[in-house]
Amino acid sequence: MSAHRIVVVEDESIVALDIKLQLERLGYEVPAVFQSGEELLSSLSGLNADLVFLDILLKGEMDGVETARRVKELHGLPVILLTALDTQETVERAKIAEPFAFIAKPFDERDLRNAVVISLYRHEMEQTLRRKEEQLRRSQKMEAIGRLTGGIAHDFNNLLTVILGYAKLMNEELARADLSDNRALKRDLEGIRKAAVRSAALTRQLLAFSRHQTQEKRTVDVNQIVADMQKMLERLVGDDVRMQVDLLASDARVRIDPSQLEQVVMNLAVNARDAMPQGGRLTIRTDLRDMAGETLEEREDLSPGRFVVLVVRDTGVGMSPETAEKVFEPFFTTKPLAQGTGLGLSTVYGIVSQAGGFVELDSTMGRGTTFTICLPVHEAGTVDEQTDDTLRDAADGSETVLLVEDEAAVRDLLSRVLRRKGYHVIEAASPGEALLLHEQHAGQIALVVTDVVMPHLSGPALAERLRERSPQLRVLLISAYPDGHLDEESQDAPEYHYMQKPVDPVRFVGLVRAILDD
Repeated sequence: MSAHRIVVVEDESIVALDIKLQLERLGYEVPAVFQSGEELLSSLSGLNADLVFLDILLKGEMDGVETARRVKELHGLPVILLTALDTQETVERAKIAEPFAFIAKPFDERDLRNAVVISLYRHEMEQTLRRKEEQLRRSQKMEAIGRLTGGIAHDFNNLLTVILGYAKLMNEELARADLSDNRALKRDLEGIRKAAVRSAALTRQLLAFSRHQTQEKRTVDVNQIVADMQKMLERLVGDDVRMQVDLLASDARVRIDPSQLEQVVMNLAVNARDAMPQGGRLTIRTDLRDMAGETLEEREDLSPGRFVVLVVRDTGVGMSPETAEKVFEPFFTTKPLAQGTGLGLSTVYGIVSQAGGFVELDSTMGRGTTFTICLPVHEAGTVDEQTDDTLRDAADGSETVLLVEDEAAVRDLLSRVLRRKGYHVIEAASPGEALLLHEQHAGQIALVVTDVVMPHLSGPALAERLRERSPQLRVLLISAYPDGHLDEESQDAPEYHYMQKPVDPVRFVGLVRAILDD
């Protein structure tokens, strides 16, 4: 560790030399000695100092108190004041500068050492406190916005379920109707469907950056994800950008939702492309990094260990420090109006944080930007195959399904979809009604389909109550806003199945059939 750098300001040359020599004997570095406050302020920026040691009485227009005040205001450095006038009046006046220590002449080396050690320690603690306060402020801001956008996404996904569902049902009706010319209607329905799908993607971004989206976590190989995306990314960034992929990580297994990891890579690649309007070089690299406790000291929620590192580097325009501080904030964008939502990097931050990792940013104006994604290595298990556990052309059924959904429009749609496939549906608008209906039809009900978020009793809690009565009962949980209502134990339990809204009717009946056939 390099020695701390201490600047001395003392207009008496002999005294200044003595202080300098004492500090150097104590192991500190003294890069400069000044005789006035004006000299100090004109040169301090380039000295990379850790502490300023200055006399109260100085040559020039500014005395030590005013100089100390300016040093703190402009540079945020700790100051030790030195005086030969150890009077109450001097001490009271020195308080204006809020010094970290106050030494009266004459002093010995022990007094000097104690003052410096305490001042540096206090400054370090104050910096740590400021960082933690800033982290807390950002965390509270993200949480507040996350609650707002999560609530909006919940209601929006219910509406999208209805829009997508009825659009698909209408399209199937048209296909069976054998009308002479229904092409125009089909085009209109396809337009509705595509708009709803794009809206659903935006909703997923809102949930991801606010860390409210449930991840369908699998053990995946980061190298394989990047390799599979390479050709698509090359087309995305265009011919003006040279792309280089270096997959150096020997064991790049992590536990994450693979589609969300793809979204992270995609968002970073798009940002890199936009930062290089005249072309440039995009480098995507993977590696492994062992991180000790000191590396993670500012990230108390992370444990030391091995991390897979995904680096995305561009040679674009770079960012100013002010911009770099805000890039992960939701809705912050430097792009022109209507060209950016401000959700790309906040989505990256949310996905990586939810997967137990963190993001580092290094950017310099005119020299490009580097994003480093760090995800903990998943030591156990093999890479999971991504299989489709639903049947696109699901067979009809005849079983009885208890459908519990407090949104009438969603309940009507899902009930209609199930009945069209031959199921007998018992509808409940609340958990209380569901408990009463189950008591009346307990021997008939094979499956309960319930929303996760409902008043008075959550979907998982309702399912647990019902399974106490009927242990063989199968459960399908659906929700537009699962965070805080569906824990990992419920997600991983074999008797519980989960579907995220907006619900696609074909996937829905396919999953229902698969659950009942299991």
